[in-house]
Amino acid sequence: MPEEKRIRVATMNYGLWNDGITKYVEDEKASAVLARWRQMLSDQNADIIAGQEYRPFFNRSQTMLSDQCLFSFLYPYQYSTTTGYGKHLASKTVCTDHAIRSFSTDRSRQYTKSHTVMQGTRVCLLNAHCSLEVDFSISRKTEFAELLGAMAGETHVILFGDFNVTSVAEFEVFQRAGYRIANGGEFGIFDTWTNFDKPSSWENRAIDNIIVSEDIRILNVAVDRRDLSDHSMLVADLVLE
Repeated sequence: MPEEKRIRVATMNYGLWNDGITKYVEDEKASAVLARWRQMLSDQNADIIAGQEYRPFFNRSQTMLSDQCLFSFLYPYQYSTTTGYGKHLASKTVCTDHAIRSFSTDRSRQYTKSHTVMQGTRVCLLNAHCSLEVDFSISRKTEFAELLGAMAGETHVILFGDFNVTSVAEFEVFQRAGYRIANGGEFGIFDTWTNFDKPSSWENRAIDNIIVSEDIRILNVAVDRRDLSDHSMLVADLVLE
């Protein structure tokens, strides 16, 4: 039998390098915080990491370039946008066809789409940051439909993101379309939004996910609980079939 094509991927809302509100890390803490980030990246050793709420500078005085000081030791290929809330892709393999698209619901809410080749298999990568609203039907229903449209016709698809869902039941939209979900699927529900102050109507904390097409098998799902953002990193081990 041929050897399994195993890969490890991760998604994380970087919280603008802090709490999702205060931009950048304080200068006096930057070196220590950077070391903790690098240790987490090294420990998880994912092949691809998708990030949301990304900023090109790590510290408040904007002297430390995020790509250079944080990711370059492990990831030779990085793709980012600072429009909207900022999206970032750190990869061990080169990505092509990198495009940024805004949702029709809100131009500041965007997703990226690109392709890479991993272990001889072409993989489609999407990275999304969806609207933060209590009512799914206001924006996210449309945004999920637009993501499904972007995924249609592709093989070996991985969709990363901060989906801002108020219930894991919202992810059933993708399951009904034939996709598998890392958070809220057979491996259980993982709280990834761990530090927030929202009305009582917002009770769900499992808002980040990794969603894959049926030709990708999910082997394992885990969360890295290091306190580096208002979100935790969601990690999944996958098999390209």
